[in-house]
Amino acid sequence: MAALVNEFKGEEFIDMDTKYFDKQNIRLKAESVDEKNLFGLYYDYDSSFEHGLWGAIRESSLVKCNNPAHKYHCIPDIEDETRLKTVLPDCIMVMNKTVSFLNELYGIPEQLLNEVINFEIKSIVE
Repeated sequence: MAALVNEFKGEEFIDMDTKYFDKQNIRLKAESVDEKNLFGLYYDYDSSFEHGLWGAIRESSLVKCNNPAHKYHCIPDIEDETRLKTVLPDCIMVMNKTVSFLNELYGIPEQLLNEVINFEIKSIVE
């Protein structure tokens, strides 16, 4: 039945509003929760990767050409040489902020909270 109903208009192609928070400014939202520094540090950089902007593509998928005649020339990184710095510590920091916020609102059992606070990156990296 769903296939017949959606025959001429697939649900996956319906326009939807993806504007930030009911068309409100995301920077102002960050300021209202005292996270202006976090927004300033991460938003633009992460957003460039999310939206596939040229700087993010260049940083993650291109290498400089070895030919001295090709100054500033980049080529695709087909050998997978590019190694970006891990974002794991940043993710942990943001997650700790989230967990602390949830703890203030709802209270998290102390044992679980201590597991988050004492989390070590080594266990994942190794």
